[in-house]
Amino acid sequence: MSERDKREYAALKADPERYATYLKRKARERKARVEYERSRKARWRANNPEATKRIRDAGHAVERALRIGRLHRPRCCQKCGEMCKVEAHHHRGYAEAYWLDIEWLCPPCHQAKHALSLKTKGRDEKVTQ
Repeated sequence: MSERDKREYAALKADPERYATYLKRKARERKARVEYERSRKARWRANNPEATKRIRDAGHAVERALRIGRLHRPRCCQKCGEMCKVEAHHHRGYAEAYWLDIEWLCPPCHQAKHALSLKTKGRDEKVTQ
């Protein structure tokens, strides 16, 4: 945040009426963004039922493997080392042969991996592997 932005935000917080209006606007924008993402993902799932099934099956396979002890969830991210509840990333795709080939990542690293795969490989290539 720039010094100018910091000054403007401090002035905004100093005026309770303006700050309340600001918070309401931010909450409205956040709600709209969440609703948009939910509907976008629902449309994608409806348009890609086979890919959706593969992704869900891969997730269920990981859950089963964790439950029976075939996989172990580490406590830190394999990329940055942050201690947190890590997420399973199917880095080789969602084909059945790779269901348990998992990279354990913190949420920010996991999002970054998906953003990178979308930029470098195209939107649907990763899912159809």
